[in-house]
Amino acid sequence: TSAPTGTKVVLPDTWTPEPSGTPSPSETPDSIREAISTKYVPFEEIAMINLKQGWAWGRTKDWELLIWHTDDGGATWINVTPPPKAEKFGFALDALTAWASICQSDEEDCKAVSLARTIDGGATWSVLSPIKFYASWNLQFSSQEEGTRREYDVGAGSGFWSFYETSDGGASWKKVEIHSQPGGDDLSYGQLQTCNMCGDLLTLDGDMLMNLNGNLNVQPREFIPISISQDRGASWRSINLDFPDQELDRGTFHPNWPIVLEDRTMILPFKLAPFGEQDSDMVFYQSKDGVNWRVLSVVEDAGPIQSWNEFDKLSDQEILFACGADLCLSRDGAQTWERISSNLSFVSSQDALQVKKFDFVDSQNGWALVVLQHYPPTLWRTKDGGASWFEIRPSYIFQ
Repeated sequence: TSAPTGTKVVLPDTWTPEPSGTPSPSETPDSIREAISTKYVPFEEIAMINLKQGWAWGRTKDWELLIWHTDDGGATWINVTPPPKAEKFGFALDALTAWASICQSDEEDCKAVSLARTIDGGATWSVLSPIKFYASWNLQFSSQEEGTRREYDVGAGSGFWSFYETSDGGASWKKVEIHSQPGGDDLSYGQLQTCNMCGDLLTLDGDMLMNLNGNLNVQPREFIPISISQDRGASWRSINLDFPDQELDRGTFHPNWPIVLEDRTMILPFKLAPFGEQDSDMVFYQSKDGVNWRVLSVVEDAGPIQSWNEFDKLSDQEILFACGADLCLSRDGAQTWERISSNLSFVSSQDALQVKKFDFVDSQNGWALVVLQHYPPTLWRTKDGGASWFEIRPSYIFQ
């Protein structure tokens, strides 16, 4: 598919792109025409698909969401924002297929929202049926047609979860009927309820529900409790995960999102810290059946206990995650880990360049959005697995 055509302009450091179209030569400020490179990028998130193609999105100073696409590894970005106004980027399935929610009018108050999909890299978008998102939401698609939507809302220290499925690309959604809470309790307001301030997570994968408990704001416990349902809540099994050693026994724990391998092996990353301390280790639990679990590996110095770590599953066996200031890479399904230090930091720092978001397409090639203190992000690239990074100064094309 050929890229959309447009006028290529190179932006100076202080110019924030606006979604109003391509400026004509007579309207383009001298500072833009004379600039030879740009430093700051208008991105908050990035999703690279391969060495050449990928997506990025972020908001301007006026809070307008812009969606971008690249076909040259990030050197040039094309504004592919769906009209009249994008509300949220949803999910990128591949280099050509992505979803976003749009406001059905370009008025400031976005009340009517529809889901839109592109299958040509953002050159055109198809508006699907109107949809109401009452809470924060997340999309996951396995094909152009099959997908799930997770909604999450909070109140009074609790979290409320709902799940929906589509088989027509997002044109219609059916709510997943979950039968009960862990322990057999009735659902609260028709939604599964967890402890928000504890850091609990709830996941749905096929018919399997996993309720992963955290204890960020409670007293130490002698084990990590999780609940598993293999029939969407018709029955639940309570499981206690042991702490890996005496040092972390009765500590604070915080779940991260599960990792599922191709043979359906499940890996649960849990951050653990001695009670009252902030520095944590990442403990990886493994199960073949969802019932029997064992400690697979432990990575020390994984960062503050309160935060979630960013993970990047590269292949069935290769997994990357931000472990403190470094990257950690496993080539054998989280059994062993290699720690990679570089010229960037993956944890908050007053003096160092800090990676806010990163995305790898294989174990050698990755991109990162990097900040220094309060400044906007810049775009960086690695070709040696994260051992060294160099800055990219992109140019932009407005359709």
